[in-house]
Amino acid sequence: MEAVMIQGNKLLRRYTGKFTGFELQAKLKEGLFRRGFTFDLIQKYIMEYVVEDE
Repeated sequence: MEAVMIQGNKLLRRYTGKFTGFELQAKLKEGLFRRGFTFDLIQKYIMEYVVEDE
């Protein structure tokens, strides 16, 4: 889970200024999936760290 957090935070910093809401979540899912993370880990990361911030 720590690797997902590190990579997710990198992508979050990259996309926060450009996208919001659903588009931001879609870009994060795409980027993390491309880096080899499973869909379950990605969903868990988004639910814990991204949804709270909005």
